[in-house]
Amino acid sequence: MTAQPYLLVVNPGVPAKNVNELIAFAKSKPGALSYGSSGTGSVNHLGTELFKSITGMDLLHVPYKGNSLVLIDLISGQIQVTFATRLSNGAHVRSGKLRALGVASSKRMQSFPDLPTLSESGVPGYELTNSYGLFAPAGTPKTILSALNREVSQIMNSPDMRERLVADGAEPAPVLTPAATRERFVNEFAKWEKVIKISGIKAGE
Repeated sequence: MTAQPYLLVVNPGVPAKNVNELIAFAKSKPGALSYGSSGTGSVNHLGTELFKSITGMDLLHVPYKGNSLVLIDLISGQIQVTFATRLSNGAHVRSGKLRALGVASSKRMQSFPDLPTLSESGVPGYELTNSYGLFAPAGTPKTILSALNREVSQIMNSPDMRERLVADGAEPAPVLTPAATRERFVNEFAKWEKVIKISGIKAGE
């Protein structure tokens, strides 16, 4: 139904104006930068671990009990890096309290058209989005699934709904058939399962 991409944001005290400079700085000072997440296994935790594995960066994970606490410490400089949605940090980016380096989506955001994607910034194929979908019980007739898919896609892509979503930093998800939606879900599940295995993340850490 929707896709809400995450922004890679840093405290303005970090001497990096773009993604490549952040990667270079982090590699020059292994473990010197800390990143915050809304808790072990959260989207921004897994997303940052994937980012680390692709770029070779060494960042210290600091888990919090919610994104609001992450942003408080990021603004104060207690931590230096995080992935957060536009809704949670957009105002801080516009005010200069935080610096956005890139957006983790396949295309640039309408609300930040000058902000490059991470793929454009030298991390090809990297995506991190908070998505919402509509599910039905197994065994639901295909005719009903197709009808729901068609109607919901039409509503989500209507001009009025697009306007509402953009105001919240989200966008309508690409129109997919029920079968394609299932394939995307399965691929995402496999992707994050691999990240968890590679990073060694365990519940309760």
